[in-house]
Amino acid sequence: MFNLGFTELLVLAVIGLLVIGPEQLPIVARKAARMLNQFKHMMDDAMAPVNEFKAKAQEQIDKVQTETTKLEDNVKESVKLPPMGLNDDKPGVKEDD
Repeated sequence: MFNLGFTELLVLAVIGLLVIGPEQLPIVARKAARMLNQFKHMMDDAMAPVNEFKAKAQEQIDKVQTETTKLEDNVKESVKLPPMGLNDDKPGVKEDD
């Protein structure tokens, strides 16, 4: 969550030991861990509706994209034009020799 390395944790532990003292450090560490765990659960609960909405929105986007692709294929199929030559001005019209 905080991306702390070993050295950062060691520095925090030494500072905690100096500031809080060796008797209170385990108690404070447990309380801090519980608070962080509760915060994480609260964030998960808050994000659940957002993630659900995001999933439904993505589902709708995928559905619209699929329908759009089908419509595009249908339009391309119904408007097939003959291939143009290099010297042709208009599709399907050839000059007489």
